[in-house]
Amino acid sequence: MRRALCVLGALSLLWGCEDGPEQIYEPDNPNPTVRNGYEGGSFVQPGDVPLEIVECNAAELGETRFCCEQEHEQVVQSMVVKPIIPGEGLGGVKVWSPDGPPTHADDLLGRPEDGKFCDPTIYSNALTWGPTNEIIAFINEETRLIENLVATEQYIGTLEGTYQGYDPVTGAAGEYAVRIVLRERLRIGDHEFDQFAASAEQENTPNSWLNHKVVTELYRFIRQSYFGDSPDKFAEDFSCVDSNACNIIYTSQNSGPQDTVVYLVDSGFILVFTPDGHIANVYVEPVRVAPFENAMVRMGTPGEAGGMGTLAPTVASDACTLDLSAGMTWGQVKSMCIGENADEALKRFTYDVSGQRDAVTVDFNGISLSFLHDTVAKGLLLDGEQPADDDVLFGIDVTRQLSAPVAEFNPQQLANAFKTKIEQRIHEAVRQPAVGGGELPDGGAPEADMGAPEADMGAPEADMGAPEADMGAPEADMGAPEADMGAAPDLDMGVEPPPADAAVQPGAQHPFLTWTLDVPEFADESMPLDRLQFVYRGVNSNWLEIVAQQINEAYWALPADQRAMVDPLVTEPTWVVEAFVEAVMEAFTHGRTGQEHAFIGFQNTDDKNWVIGFVHVVQDGVPYRIVAQYSLSYGAVTALSMATAFSPIDDIFNGWNQKQRPRPGLGTKSPYYGVDLARQDPEQNALALGGDGIRVIDSSRALSTVTVDVADADRNLVRMEVPGLPPDDRGGYLRQIRGERWEWVRATSVQLNGKETAQLYYVDEEDGRIGRIVEGRFKSPVQLCPGLNIEYGDRVADKLAAWADTAGLRAYRQCEVVFNYSANGNVLDGVVSLTTRVAFTISNGRAVSVAVWR
Repeated sequence: MRRALCVLGALSLLWGCEDGPEQIYEPDNPNPTVRNGYEGGSFVQPGDVPLEIVECNAAELGETRFCCEQEHEQVVQSMVVKPIIPGEGLGGVKVWSPDGPPTHADDLLGRPEDGKFCDPTIYSNALTWGPTNEIIAFINEETRLIENLVATEQYIGTLEGTYQGYDPVTGAAGEYAVRIVLRERLRIGDHEFDQFAASAEQENTPNSWLNHKVVTELYRFIRQSYFGDSPDKFAEDFSCVDSNACNIIYTSQNSGPQDTVVYLVDSGFILVFTPDGHIANVYVEPVRVAPFENAMVRMGTPGEAGGMGTLAPTVASDACTLDLSAGMTWGQVKSMCIGENADEALKRFTYDVSGQRDAVTVDFNGISLSFLHDTVAKGLLLDGEQPADDDVLFGIDVTRQLSAPVAEFNPQQLANAFKTKIEQRIHEAVRQPAVGGGELPDGGAPEADMGAPEADMGAPEADMGAPEADMGAPEADMGAPEADMGAAPDLDMGVEPPPADAAVQPGAQHPFLTWTLDVPEFADESMPLDRLQFVYRGVNSNWLEIVAQQINEAYWALPADQRAMVDPLVTEPTWVVEAFVEAVMEAFTHGRTGQEHAFIGFQNTDDKNWVIGFVHVVQDGVPYRIVAQYSLSYGAVTALSMATAFSPIDDIFNGWNQKQRPRPGLGTKSPYYGVDLARQDPEQNALALGGDGIRVIDSSRALSTVTVDVADADRNLVRMEVPGLPPDDRGGYLRQIRGERWEWVRATSVQLNGKETAQLYYVDEEDGRIGRIVEGRFKSPVQLCPGLNIEYGDRVADKLAAWADTAGLRAYRQCEVVFNYSANGNVLDGVVSLTTRVAFTISNGRAVSVAVWR
């Protein structure tokens, strides 16, 4: 499933808006053995051209090829006319191996008489056949297992057959033929679907391939012909789009003709259409169905009178209950939740080992389960390895492919919470002028948690990227040497702040200070992860899209002088959606987003198609990490991640945090270790810059790991084998020293990826001491310039400009700020202070990771 989202991007397609459910999908509580293809037959269209192997000179093969040119050409000619078989494969390549697991890439290579496919073009994540890559097999780079098969435009094979259902235009019951051919339009019965329809228009465009009835009839055909479903399984009024079994995806946020995608989620089948309706690509992917995939997801239990209640994430179904706080093991999950035919079913799942090799995620269809592995007692996990029976469940991810409800996803309650938050955002976006000049004070930012007195970096922050703590992409903050480091923005840094008594009373009232939002009626019950959908002007519409449009129109309707008082971010859809994601996070944590030391942050992608919200909270000493992803292309919450527990690496960080954050008389201290402690005296903190708390012992090229001794808070050395790279294998980092100039420092990279806190260290080869530290998703401010703290998610350029206006030109120049841009100068990648030796990585203008060096 995760690779499906990525591989479309590999073909220059982006996911786009799609329609969501209006009703709760009632799952059919399937027999997983049948759903996974072990019983029952399926329709398979025979190929048209037999494979005839011609003899050729063996001397042509050399030592690196299986076939000569004539053989290879005939193999490809035979492959491109093979039928497309959902759930099985295309081009003669199967997504499943004969003994059950997904096909291994190496098993596809060999002589044609042995049933192999000789001499594909090989990439790190794909095998391709044909002069224009007619067939692509995307593979997992670590396990080498097939994750998707793709037929591109020059593929000749077809998908044809009949099914019992309903005419998608007239609604008449009967038997209808379906024809799917690359470069042609979709045909069902007597209809060729040739009209594009935006999501709000599809219902009134019956001859569109994006009409929900058309997609549903395509779904009936696929399920009957290839998965053994009976014609009467789904009622006449069934909609696979409303049930989340089908996704309709637009690749642009505008409503005009564009590339679109129809994704039959539980069938592993994807069609990509051109703007005029011709089929451009067909995807076939493995389908893995677990018996608990009709589960109710619950983040906890509400407290009395609207209190916080408990936070105990569970996934409960008729088959079993997955309890994140119960210490369940992989052995228990197998026996309780998979049951009969477990050995056969387990072959169909994929096992994604974390970069730290101390955890493995088991991917099902709509749920992924992560298990923590004791590397000290049992060694490192290898690529594709299953969890050990006593490995403990510490993370659960659910996606929009899971049609079961999420208890806290109540559309009406979320809409009401969103109303409060977006109104507050709009009001705070106004910079109201005061009588006498200046602006009304906004209260300023809270004081940064400074940690120990000698810490000069600002305040604590911690943790890297995904819930698996796999470092995200911290290395990206170093910037490539070719990056265009333009000059600073045009800042008015000579303006002195207004007198303290200037902002004493407001001027004329601004319309946005009283802006309110009307909330339509939504379903007041738990539903699957989805969008806020309501009837708008006679059609089902995405409410957040309507709200964003209304705010944009209201902003541009203001007179120029009033518009100048409003932060232009109000026109950004991501800015609007963040208020909804914040409401979601508040609901998922039962109100804990506002408790002391709770961390809540947001990240946007540079294409402005994603809003990702993070919450880290501690309940009774137990950490919980929750991530919600909202796609503006889907127009919905697409994924929810829940994780808990510490790893041995976290234990080391927690020990140093406890020791290095004395706060007498200042209340409780931050529970998170962070890079703010990097500027401490190495004699006090062995993991600070210049410290010797990481000692490199050895390295392994086979696993891309290094063996290190890491000092705990008592200065005891703990032996660990962790991801890393020694200097002899080009290990090191770029230290920015001026403008577009960098200096290369040979060093061993050492990734200490805890589940709560993760940092990337570079141990300098010259003296064996820590020279650079990188951290993503830092949880508290870090100082960029004296008096300027940057928090995770801050819009750095804007905040820097505001600081420069106050601090003045001299302070700005003394900070020696450099802006690193993408190669073409369009995207701001990073902001660096050469004076404080701090670099922030930027995504959509916002800080997402920080690096410090000595």
